[in-house]
Amino acid sequence: MEKAKVLKNGNKKCSTCGGILVYSPSDRALRCLECDNVYPIEASKDIKKHDYSDSADSVRAVDEWEAQNKVMKCSNCGAAIVLNKLEYSKSCPYCSSPNVSPSKELPGLKPDAVVPFMFDKNAAREHFRANVKRRWFLPNKFKKSLPKAQLAGTYCTAFSFDAKTRSSYRGTLSYTVRVRDRDGVYRTETRHKFVSGTIDLSFDNITIESSSHITQSEYSQIKPFDYSGSVAFNEDYLRGFVVEHYDTGLRECNEQMEAYATGVIKNRILSKHGCSGIVSLNLNTNYIEKKYCYRLLPVYFFDYTYKKKSYRTVMNGQTGKLGTNLPRSGVKITFFVLMILAIIGGIIFLSVYFGMT
Repeated sequence: MEKAKVLKNGNKKCSTCGGILVYSPSDRALRCLECDNVYPIEASKDIKKHDYSDSADSVRAVDEWEAQNKVMKCSNCGAAIVLNKLEYSKSCPYCSSPNVSPSKELPGLKPDAVVPFMFDKNAAREHFRANVKRRWFLPNKFKKSLPKAQLAGTYCTAFSFDAKTRSSYRGTLSYTVRVRDRDGVYRTETRHKFVSGTIDLSFDNITIESSSHITQSEYSQIKPFDYSGSVAFNEDYLRGFVVEHYDTGLRECNEQMEAYATGVIKNRILSKHGCSGIVSLNLNTNYIEKKYCYRLLPVYFFDYTYKKKSYRTVMNGQTGKLGTNLPRSGVKITFFVLMILAIIGGIIFLSVYFGMT
């Protein structure tokens, strides 16, 4: 990388030629689209985490953030994006429609942290190609000749939560045992156990997506993100990329986080008492020192058509991990199922044969 230039405070264009500056993942810096000058970004690890309250999303309104940014909505596909003073593309990043118009929605909370993109679109296409070649259940034709995909690099929104919990519980759990009857035949028997007690757990970075264009299922396919690579919010990392507007508010994301935490707590209670099922359980959980952080996460969207069917596959813009929404080969899947059935059948046959002899 060539020697970095110095960008004066407040200057959003190249100091040499006046060209547009965009974030270059390969440089971890700003690069001029005209003359390739490189400008360093002041990255800070001092990321703010906020105490949660029911009114937190209204308390943290930031006048400057709202004054400098606006929400735009695509009338074609419904995507909602945040455009700011650094954004130079005003067409929809997903369907390329020019029908993008201002929305009455406010930009909302100012982000606290950014997980920057670590590779550009060209590298993303190479990651996609390499990943597809390693997956056996995909059609050979698809693997050999990938369809042309529309590619968008988008910072998707998510809220992450930290909390300590103290739970008191009382109820009936179930477990199974193998018993032998008088005839020497074994059977499985379900038994119940009454339990009560307390359990303390700590949760770090439970992340709930709040994007208007990626689902929790898609997010789960490409996680984890390495939050040690997060930096305090800096608009320079957004230049040249799209920023989505969150679709699910902080309060709703908190409810999803608590539902997830409740599931983890119940599983710990089952494990603690050596049980496998819940008959009835009265669970009361107190959240202590609950904090949240509003993050922007890097995601590449690949939209393409294969055999007249539309696909959208997501990729982690930090790690290169690819999602699972890809074409499937019916022939390969059928062959695999038949092979498994043949193996099972062979095992049963040998068991019966040697049992008889």
